[in-house]
Amino acid sequence: MSSVFFPDIPETETIWKSAVGDSDLETRHVGTYVELRFPDGITIDRLATGVRHAVWYSCIGALDHARITQFDKDALRIVADGTS
Repeated sequence: MSSVFFPDIPETETIWKSAVGDSDLETRHVGTYVELRFPDGITIDRLATGVRHAVWYSCIGALDHARITQFDKDALRIVADGTS
């Protein structure tokens, strides 16, 4: 499984909660971060989160066995290593 970590603060809550609807996603709190674990990848629509650009572009805490394939004003797409 691959993971993305978001700071566990009110400003990022709508971002990671937007991804939680995915049935293949596991969520857990790790220290001061929220970890989202996924088998293949996740996509989060920025407009659906309602966050400002400053929060959006600073929301990633860390990745584990994953890479970002899109991170712009429209969406954040993260895939597992080895996935296109």
